Amino acid sequence: AEAWRVVDRGYADRTFNGADWFALRQQGVKAKLSSDAEAYDAIRAMLTPLGDKYTRFLTPAQFESVESVARGGVVGVGIELAPL
Repeated sequence: AEAWRVVDRGYADRTFNGADWFALRQQGVKAKLSSDAEAYDAIRAMLTPLGDKYTRFLTPAQFESVESVARGGVVGVGIELAPL
């Protein structure tokens, strides 16, 4: 329900692209989830009907990776190897 609330508060298209947004919430609340992976899949399934290529769910590890790159936390020497 928390993911639903975040999207409900911040999503710009108040028609939710024609998706029955409240029915999607009910499906999510009724789902019996036994792992983080199942919860992540349920959130992705909730977002899919929005049909918005800019709205997506990132796991905490994926978010950390994106955030690290954005703040310049990536470390390396920048070498690319090519076959001879």
